[in-house]
Amino acid sequence: MTAQTETRTIPAETLQAFGGDELRARVFWEKYALEGETRPEQMWDRVAREIASVEPDPERREHWQREFRWLLDRFRFLPGGRIMHGAGASRKVTLINCFYEHIQGDSIEAIYTAAMHAAKTYSRGGGIGIDITPLRPRGAPVHNAAKTSTGAVSFMELFSLTTGLIGQSGRRGALLLSIEDRHPDVLEFCRVKRNLTSVRFANISVKLSDAFMRAVEQDQLWTLWFEGPEVGRIERTIPARELWRELVEGARDWAEPGCLFWDTVKRFSTSEYCLPVLGCNPCAEQVLSHGDCCDLGSINLAAFVDNPFRPDARIDSDALLRAVKAAVRFLDNVHEYCLTHDLYPLPHQREAARTGRRIGVGITGLGDMLVMLGLRYDSDEAIRAAEQVMAFIRDAAYLASTELAAEKGPFPAFDPDKHLSSLFFSGDRFPPEITEHIRRYGLRNVSLLTIPPVGSGSALAGCSNGLEPIFALQYVRRSESLSREYYAVLHPLVAEYARVHGLDLRGLQDASDPHDYLRSRLPAHFVTAHEIDPIKRVDMQAALQRHIDQSISSTVNLPREATAETVERVYFHAWKAGLKGISVYREGSREGVLLSPEEAKRRHQLMALADRVDSIARAAVPELPRDGAASPEQRIETAVRALADALDAVRRQAPEQLQLVADDASLLRDRPRRLDGPTYRVPT
Repeated sequence: MTAQTETRTIPAETLQAFGGDELRARVFWEKYALEGETRPEQMWDRVAREIASVEPDPERREHWQREFRWLLDRFRFLPGGRIMHGAGASRKVTLINCFYEHIQGDSIEAIYTAAMHAAKTYSRGGGIGIDITPLRPRGAPVHNAAKTSTGAVSFMELFSLTTGLIGQSGRRGALLLSIEDRHPDVLEFCRVKRNLTSVRFANISVKLSDAFMRAVEQDQLWTLWFEGPEVGRIERTIPARELWRELVEGARDWAEPGCLFWDTVKRFSTSEYCLPVLGCNPCAEQVLSHGDCCDLGSINLAAFVDNPFRPDARIDSDALLRAVKAAVRFLDNVHEYCLTHDLYPLPHQREAARTGRRIGVGITGLGDMLVMLGLRYDSDEAIRAAEQVMAFIRDAAYLASTELAAEKGPFPAFDPDKHLSSLFFSGDRFPPEITEHIRRYGLRNVSLLTIPPVGSGSALAGCSNGLEPIFALQYVRRSESLSREYYAVLHPLVAEYARVHGLDLRGLQDASDPHDYLRSRLPAHFVTAHEIDPIKRVDMQAALQRHIDQSISSTVNLPREATAETVERVYFHAWKAGLKGISVYREGSREGVLLSPEEAKRRHQLMALADRVDSIARAAVPELPRDGAASPEQRIETAVRALADALDAVRRQAPEQLQLVADDASLLRDRPRRLDGPTYRVPT
């Protein structure tokens, strides 16, 4: 968490542009608008102009500027945040959200080169993923003064601190650290963030193999091993369920680590023959080769529903087709823009982008779309409808990439036979005419589809994020990057439904239980995250994953009372259903971004307690350090430790008790048993 700055005053024009919604207005003005921009239309004009500027002739530049402007209008399409903020900026920042950096060997030089590359990437506005599996485990021999290695996990702090130190104009860089399930340090890896002061600026995930999952299922032993030229082979055996227990309990109690089902990732990768995937980006929706990147943008599905909340509500398929085709070209042009203006932070990142031109057309607003269509998120009908939409987007995106390849040429590493041999193209997944187009014209992009979390972008658009259901009808949102930290949010779809149906919600402000108040006035398909069976939530993700060549950033929200058995059930079902990755967040397991009203009340009470304890401690220990990034729990622990240390110091420094010693015994008198004189009663 970053220290909050003084709350900035939003221009009246900006607040008006968002209908008085402070959260949306502040996200736009503080995160994405350039100097002088006070309305989203100005941002859309700038971004459309800049991304169309790389078209090869004036006619195409003019045409695609108009088309991109339509695409961006009404938040139909949400480009990655770096694109919205960086296109046309005077500063030299990248338009690419994230990259993957592979540690090139088991050496001090390789470790610090990766850290330096991360720092340069952060300085240009990007995030990064790093896998620490190439590093030798704790206790392995080294040929220096230390004699034995501190282990792979010890270097996580280096990467984390690098991330926290390099500022990005009100935000820090994003970092994911991963490790394979066979590394001897994997148990230590799973536990490293349970000390709230360690590895604070990274998310962590474990790459799980099919072999490991079967070993857990059958309660077998599991071999941890590492092999290298300097250390030979190091191995030890543990029960597979020992590691599994660390994963499940860590997820339940600490919200980490997440799971990456790596064999599934590799099987369905479309780039193994030219850009083999080695790791993933910080949110895990893009699996990437060394230096590869996330060139992302998401279709806002809620913007394509005609007659919402009515019996005849439907998806405008013509507009959606137009949007997908424009989005593919838009993101391909982002690569051209970055190549033209030298906006990749490092040469090997530029080369990976040139070789594969990897893009990620995603979706957001799925939860809103289903409500607008009158479908309950966790119903079989909703899952079928969502899968049909995703299949439509897949076909439209691939057709657009073949058309681009025919016009501008395929990505340099394209090989039709090798590309189509990926399991992603197996069976009758694609219509024959599309695979024929791929063979004839090639593809402009090595992969095309993903689902990012779209957190800030969805807040800007006022829609549900990514593939997630509506989090809550009313909730508190916490921001680490805006100048104001907490926002009370009524999900925008509630207000829109009330407008369409003339629903009077004036009693909401005085309701003792806002959720019950809204639930009693809204139809049953306004279902929220904690009301959904988590297995159905996994089924929804599996239905979408079948039509996505990359991965999905996914967090299954669980109520506070969820058990380890629930997490275990979710993880196993996710693996068997063909997911590439998943994580869970049990409410209260750590400070979240979205807080239900009940959890928000708990957090405010804890923050008030932290303020009181800090004030008491500071009166006794004025030099108590201030840490604006500390959580309430950390502040309380710091204050209590400081008081305990101060008390211990007082005890150590106090003089020994005086002993009455006299050589003259006559100076010492016995205590009298009786005192003569009057006695008085004192009134009480």
